Amino acid sequence: MRTQPTRTAGFTLIELLVVIAIIAIVAAILFPVFAQAREKARQTTCVSNLRQIGIGFLMYAQDFDEILPPLSQSGGSLTGGRWPAFMQRYFKLRSFYFCPSATKPWILGGVNYRDPAFAGTFWYEYGYSLLPDYGYNYMALANKSLGAVESPTETLMLVESIYDGAYPNQTDGFYYVMPPAYWAGTASGYSAASYGYCNPRHQGKASVSFVDGHVKPLSIGTLNNANLW
Repeated sequence: MRTQPTRTAGFTLIELLVVIAIIAIVAAILFPVFAQAREKARQTTCVSNLRQIGIGFLMYAQDFDEILPPLSQSGGSLTGGRWPAFMQRYFKLRSFYFCPSATKPWILGGVNYRDPAFAGTFWYEYGYSLLPDYGYNYMALANKSLGAVESPTETLMLVESIYDGAYPNQTDGFYYVMPPAYWAGTASGYSAASYGYCNPRHQGKASVSFVDGHVKPLSIGTLNNANLW
């Protein structure tokens, strides 16, 4: 009796192409989801950083008769005069000043001012005091008594920021922000002047700290409200 030859199990070319097509479709669906999840995690860290800084501002006010910090100290140096430098006493980590989504810092004099390896150098100290990722609403709050703030729960204290548009390839912040009256409001493109240094870094929203200490993300449209400033 003649036996039938056994057929080796395997995929045909068509079956392989179908499997590859299915994998490609699933990847196209999942990759944006993963990217959004990573960005959400970065935003959570950003909110935590800003909450710590806001607490530091309130601690400063407790130490100075309920007066909020100035934007900069009179006679202060280029490295120590701005608020990120003299407020350092209230924070254990300088990393609180930097949003994890801002990954392309301006290299100053060959120094990455966000890298602790350069600690103690002029450009390291200068960069972190000028270019934190959170800007102070100084026009409304610098040197102001906490008791004079009419609505602490609705008054912005710190907002995610961006530095001068002359450096478009960088993602640095800036140490102050300005209210809507000073916005250029450019409809196309985006620069520091567009929204008074405010930066909607996280999927169209900026992390914002209020005078009472709470933090939440707000869109540029919501920030464009003079009553918040």
